[in-house]
This record gives sequence, C-alpha cells and structure tokens, in this order.
Amino acid sequence: MQDDPVMDGLIAAARLCIRDESAASWEQALPGHLRDGGDAEVAGYDVNAGAGCFTDEQTFRRLSEESGSGWQLTLMEDLAWMRDAPTVIPRAEVDGSSGDEGDENVLVAFPSGEGDGTYRTWVGRTRGGEITCFVTDFLLHDA
Repeated sequence: MQDDPVMDGLIAAARLCIRDESAASWEQALPGHLRDGGDAEVAGYDVNAGAGCFTDEQTFRRLSEESGSGWQLTLMEDLAWMRDAPTVIPRAEVDGSSGDEGDENVLVAFPSGEGDGTYRTWVGRTRGGEITCFVTDFLLHDA
C-alpha cells in the first residue's frame, strides 16, 4: 500500500462546479433508462481514448450531428498538447453565438485517470436539492 494519495501522478477525479455551495448529498448520475430500473451497478461512461468530458445534452447532440467526430479529434489533440490540463469548447464554436454568450464554455474535456475504462459520475446536491457539482471518479474499482 502506498502512503502517497497521488497514484503515480494519475488524475483521480474531475469536478464541474455548478454553484458555489457544498454538497449535502450525493447520487450516482444515471441516464433515464437506468433511473427507471436498469442495471445501475454498471452505469458510467466508457472511455476508450483516455479522456472524458462534461457537457450538456444539447451541445453534445449538436456537435455530433453537425461535425461528426471531428470535434472529438480536436479535443484529443488539444489535450495531448495541454498534457494534464483540461481543454474547453466555447459556445461560439458550437452554434456561432457571439459576445458574452459566445465566450461561455459549453464543454470541458480532461485526461481520465488510468486511461480507458468505465467511470462513474456523481451528482452533488445542496440541502435544497439543487445541483451543486458533478464529479467523475477515475479510480477503477473492482465490481
């Protein structure tokens, strides 16, 4: 067992803060079909290129429909260049928005822990039930 909490310099987690409040509770982020009775034990997102990302469904669909997988290759190139730092896509690159709205980041990508695998994401909620953050756990756990 290692005394050092950093495992060989690997990224242990990625967090996207939505509001500046502490999480009072945590729940696993699940797609609709799993929330309604699917196998939540194996829920997570699959990584096969050593990177994960946070975005909203509308942005993901728009990027996928309009530009195929080109945006994914660009992100991977940016991540390779940035090394262990995250990279972002501003709204202007997705839908042509301009001004302050166009500068808003709508996707952030980052290297994933041990690389390829299936990783779980957790939703942190305030005492009032509002989402405060999302956390992806990049440590691979035995099932």
